[in-house]
Parts: sequence; C-alpha cells; structure tokens
Amino acid sequence: MYDAIFLNNMSTTLNKTVLVMDDELSTVKGVVRVTEADAIKALKFDDCGALKAWFDGHSSLLELETTQICLVLNLKFVSEVLADISHEVLSRCPIICICPGTISLNEHQNLATGLFHHLEKPFTLTAMQTTIHAALLEYSKRLNARKLEQSLLDQFQLLTKRETEVCKLVVQGQQNKKISETLGITLKTVKAHRAKVMSKMQATSLPELIRKIEAMKGSPSPRVPTAITGLPD
Repeated sequence: MYDAIFLNNMSTTLNKTVLVMDDELSTVKGVVRVTEADAIKALKFDDCGALKAWFDGHSSLLELETTQICLVLNLKFVSEVLADISHEVLSRCPIICICPGTISLNEHQNLATGLFHHLEKPFTLTAMQTTIHAALLEYSKRLNARKLEQSLLDQFQLLTKRETEVCKLVVQGQQNKKISETLGITLKTVKAHRAKVMSKMQATSLPELIRKIEAMKGSPSPRVPTAITGLPD
C-alpha cells in the first residue's frame, strides 16, 4: 500500500503530487522536507503493484489541467516500473531517478533513456526541490502537448479520403492545377476540397495548415494515423 506522507492546503490551485518509490528513508524524508512547504502531496509506495493500482484508480485525475505529477524512483526500481506500468502513463509523468552515482547510472543506460532527470547521492535538498518543481512543470507541458495533439487529430479525422489526398499535396507545395492533374479531378473540385481542408483543420492560412500537420508528424504518439506520418517532409 502507499502512505500519505504530507498533504496541506487542499484549496491550492494546482494538485501537485510526488510519487516516491525508494526503500531508503533518507530519500523519502528529503522529498517530504522539500514538498511540505509548497503544499505538494507526497505519496510513498512500497512496491510496483501499489503504484500501478494508484495510477489505475486515478486515471481521470491524470487528465486534469490542474494536475501536476512526477515520480521519484530509486534506480533499483526503475526496471520494474518501466515493465509493469503502461507506457501511456509513464510518458505523461516525468521520472526523477535516484542513483548512487554516475557510474551506477551508466551501467543502466537502457533504463535511463526517457528519464526526466537523475540525482546522484548524496544530493542537496535544494537540488531535490529544484528538480521536483521542474518535473511538475514538465508534466503540465506534456499534458498540454497531448491535448493539442488530440485536438489536431480530431480535426484531421474529419477529412475524407480525397480531402486527405489534397491536404498531402497542398502541404507538399503543389499548386491547385498540379493537384488537379495528379488526382485526375477538376480544378474546381480541387479548390472545393482545399477549402474544406482549411475549414476542418481550422487553419486560416497555408503556413498554419503546414504547422499543424508538422506538429502531428512530429508527435511520437502511436495514435497518430499513418495518413499523417506518411506526408512528405
């Protein structure tokens, strides 16, 4: 099970939570000391099962714009957490890795990939506080990016197959006449499809449309359709 270490000022604008999985009391105490003054909740987990259960029970909380969460994990637990907790969840929550030293971390580079930050022991409380605040802000950045991605996907999925084809060629830089020849449709039809693409994608200019498509193409999310990732650079 997990233990509520500290919770203060429930009326705070942001629901800030630090999830701690470390069997060394010094680390837990360090997290408590740097969070209690900032009305940040700290929850200690004894095992990965409890951590997973917490995530499963707070799925709706993860989507709130008022939520900020980060993980503080001892290096020895990183492998287990990465294996048992879904990538979808971990991609949202920045992970701060606590390790004995750089050498220890280098020995686990396959695990270190994707971690937000690492702190070598012994670390100062100031370093822990700064890292936690940066990780919580990173959570908000990732959440906003996910919401923007979903908004763009919702718009893109409104396009018909033909409109998607026109969109691809427009983004590629082809003029209407060339698109007409490429797709074997009239110039009037091309203009009609192009207007619908701009409307459905809520783009007021070609540069804006290109930026939106590039934003979707640049997303690492598996939710991005191949119709987007297949668009030309």
